Amino acid sequence: MAKNNKDATTTLEAGRLYTNSEAASYLHKTPGSMSVARHLGRLAGLPVIHLGAKVLYRGSDLEAYLKLQTDDSGGAKPWKKPRKVSPGRPRNKRRAAA
Repeated sequence: MAKNNKDATTTLEAGRLYTNSEAASYLHKTPGSMSVARHLGRLAGLPVIHLGAKVLYRGSDLEAYLKLQTDDSGGAKPWKKPRKVSPGRPRNKRRAAA
C-alpha cells in the first residue's frame, strides 16, 4: 500500500491482491476482527478470494466496500424508537417460594 505523506491517506492499487492483514489495516480493523466478521457474515459486501489457506482481497473491492460503508448524511442519524424487550419466560412460582 502506498502512503501519501501530504494527507496521510492510503491508496490502493485496484488490481493488486491484499492479504487479510493489509486489508484490515486499510479498514482500520485488526486481522482477527476481520476473520471473525468474515466468518459471521458481517462483511457481506466484500468479495473474498481463497487461495488455499490464504484470504485475499482486491484493492478495488476494498475501496468499493469502504464507499458503501460511508455515511454521507453528516453524521445525523434518524431517531428510532427503542424496541421493546420481552421480560422473558415467567418463573415457576412454586420453585421460587421453596
